[in-house]
Parts: sequence; C-alpha cells; structure tokens
Amino acid sequence: MPSLKSQRDFLKLKKEGRFFHATHWLAVSHNKNEEKTIRWAWTVSKKAGNAVTRNRLKRWGRDCICEFENHEIDINFIFKNKKKDFYKNLTREEFDKAFKKCFKKIDTTVDAN
Repeated sequence: MPSLKSQRDFLKLKKEGRFFHATHWLAVSHNKNEEKTIRWAWTVSKKAGNAVTRNRLKRWGRDCICEFENHEIDINFIFKNKKKDFYKNLTREEFDKAFKKCFKKIDTTVDAN
C-alpha cells in the first residue's frame, strides 16, 4: 500500500481536502486522488506516547485500511494530543469503532462529489 510521504502531498491535502473530527481523539483529512489507489498517512505526536504505543496505533490503522483498499483517495489520520496514557489504554474495539465511523463518513462525502 502506498503512503503519503512528500510535504507537497500533505500541503495539497490540507488545502484542497475535506477535514472532520471522527472522535474526540481522531481527526481525518481526505481528498480524491489520481493515483487509482488509496494513499494514507499518520500524524502522531510524540505526546501520544512512546514508540511502542505510536507504532501500535499505526499497525491497527493499517489493518483497518486493508478493508478500504478499493478507493482512490488520500487520507491523513491525525491523532490529537490527549492526556498521558490515553492512547496506551485505548482498546482495539474503540479504535476499530472510530475507524469504521471515519470510513463511513468518507464514503458518504466521496459519493456526494
């Protein structure tokens, strides 16, 4: 799966994309692309926790994205700064529920265009 890497891609997504808050801890920016595949990125601050916690969030996210691969879209998942140990104590069920909510909202906004 390709990912967004260049600063140009992030700036274009920020300028032209749609933005919404999926939960109190997750925000999403998305836009259609010409790449004919899904491209994704993560914005996870070091304040979210140690490397183990940040990598767990990204791993769980990749698992969720696999179900959404047939779309032509750029997505940036932004994990907001929360109090200490919030992400460490986040359960997989809460995470999956939030990502399903994201993808449902993205589907409705992409189909509307």
